[in-house]
Amino acid sequence: MKFKYFLFFTLCFSIVLFSSQKKISIIDFETKQIIPQVRVIYNNEISYTNDDGFVMIPNEVKNIELFAPQYEQGVFPVNSSIELKPIYKEIQEVVIKTVDAKKIINSVLKDYDKNYEIKTSIYNGTFKTKSEIDNKLNRILVLDMDLWTLNNKYDYRKDIDQFMQVNLRNKKFDKNKKDDKNYIFNKKRNISPQEDKIKSFLQRFFLYNQLYIMDYYTKGLKINGTIINETRDVQTIKFKSDNMPDNILYYEGIMQYNKKENTISYIEVNHVQKKTEDKYLNIFDKEITVNTNLYTVTYDMFKKGEKYVPAKIMMKYEAGISLENKIYSAISIEEFIFNKHNFANKKGLSKKIDLSKSFLDNITDNSLKDTKILLSTEEQKFVDEP
Repeated sequence: MKFKYFLFFTLCFSIVLFSSQKKISIIDFETKQIIPQVRVIYNNEISYTNDDGFVMIPNEVKNIELFAPQYEQGVFPVNSSIELKPIYKEIQEVVIKTVDAKKIINSVLKDYDKNYEIKTSIYNGTFKTKSEIDNKLNRILVLDMDLWTLNNKYDYRKDIDQFMQVNLRNKKFDKNKKDDKNYIFNKKRNISPQEDKIKSFLQRFFLYNQLYIMDYYTKGLKINGTIINETRDVQTIKFKSDNMPDNILYYEGIMQYNKKENTISYIEVNHVQKKTEDKYLNIFDKEITVNTNLYTVTYDMFKKGEKYVPAKIMMKYEAGISLENKIYSAISIEEFIFNKHNFANKKGLSKKIDLSKSFLDNITDNSLKDTKILLSTEEQKFVDEP
């Protein structure tokens, strides 16, 4: 009887949680198409639209601040649907302006401590990872995340635990094809020696380190930029580096640069690289080869007071998977949304995962909790599958 009462209470709580919010969509003013991954700020809290262009907003919120690269930004009254105007259209070649993107990156690095938050901080947010093979989802995990950072940078001279600590807890959604014993892509054992990639992975939490890496690996080379829009002090710039003699062939992407503040508030960097090959045996003892050829990292920063802090970091890997003379496309995405930022002391987190291990191997709390996170239609269908 008590168990039934508990289930009834939990169901009622979930209904109350969602009924206190409303679902709104963000769409393109011209095409009327949805806009995914729009940053939404209300009550000093950050959310993002899902892949279907929807986001949940508390009923009492009347105005929200919106940002999406290549669209107008500002404060908008809450409606069931909000339209954003593109900030530019395709322009003629004769009016295209070129800039030295390498010089911009170098200049931002020099002024970094002045413009970006470097005080000891705690970020509370959401971690989401999903992957697909052959255009079909095979993994989705969403949970709460706490990040403590000493100075919002990766310090190569110290142990990771001294300047960065992470806690992963309270699962929202957890579905994995690895639980299917007949899934042909499930791994039995590695064939290729696996490098410890945790250090490289953790560097990507910090915009400073991404800019530093780009500046360092293009020494003596150029990163050419093209201004595709300029609104007051903010330039939207497409960029591409010269070819590099390392595993990464070149960098290319888009960024928003504020000339007056000398800051990059948004940057999406494609690391176009030589194929990095890994091999493993699947559960049927068939050899599978994974060739990763594109890695993309995206930083969305917003100004809080006088300094910029991260709102979201997204990492995306694209690969080809070979099995029995057939090649399947594969995509893996890891997304970190920092809903809230607060200053902190230097003691760190009371609960934390072991960052010397695989990032997801030691979640401190595996319990499933209620959530206001809105999955896309495709994601929800995958989660609901038996």
